[in-house]
Amino acid sequence: MDFGLWILGFRCWTLGVRRWILDVVISRSPKSKAQSPIFKFFFFFLFLAKLQAQDAVSPENRFGGGLILGLNASQIDGDASAGYNKWTPTAGIRGIINLEGKWQITTDILYSQRGAVTASYEAIIEQNVTTNYLEVPVMVHYRDWQKTTKNGATYYKVSLGAGICYGKLFSATSNTAFNHAAIVDKFNKDDFAFTGGMQFFFSPHWGLNCRFTTSVNNLFDPDKYKSDPVASSLSVLRGYFFSIQSVYVF
Repeated sequence: MDFGLWILGFRCWTLGVRRWILDVVISRSPKSKAQSPIFKFFFFFLFLAKLQAQDAVSPENRFGGGLILGLNASQIDGDASAGYNKWTPTAGIRGIINLEGKWQITTDILYSQRGAVTASYEAIIEQNVTTNYLEVPVMVHYRDWQKTTKNGATYYKVSLGAGICYGKLFSATSNTAFNHAAIVDKFNKDDFAFTGGMQFFFSPHWGLNCRFTTSVNNLFDPDKYKSDPVASSLSVLRGYFFSIQSVYVF
């Protein structure tokens, strides 16, 4: 299947669930985010995964960890530019739970820089915005193509994964040419997203991770600032990005 069609299909699927997330999880959230149904679900899910791992996987292979270093290629809908022109760093750590058979759960804690920038052919004056996030993707992976090294170590070369991602925006900057430069301080501090992708491991320790992430909620929503003549006149912003990461597993 053409990779572009796969991404289009993934985005169409996420749009079908996006409205439910906005209505049930975000718009009607309880007094604290820790009490939100989405948080309860994933804590419960990880607890069940831990129990299953204890029964199905030997103690020495049950849990793992790793390091991640890579790049994001990002863009923002609504900023009057197109294309994944913003290349920025991402890095952090990974926690791993190995389940029965070929299943695995990973949770990353990442510094993730995103944003958007106009290409040279789109505008004479460059528009540039940078957003900095603490990013936590939780993904379920199905692994295949098992290999055995000369030393007898076994590992899976390929895995497909999908899950959700939470991002906490802690800073945002832009140049003066950016359409929304006056309201970057009003960007949504909480980002909820769907994420999915593929991993390819060259050895038991080194791998390459490629994933696509699309936000469920908006980075900026002018409807929340109807009393502000500047903010209310601007367009809705919503981000999405590709990540290409080198993974080292302990």
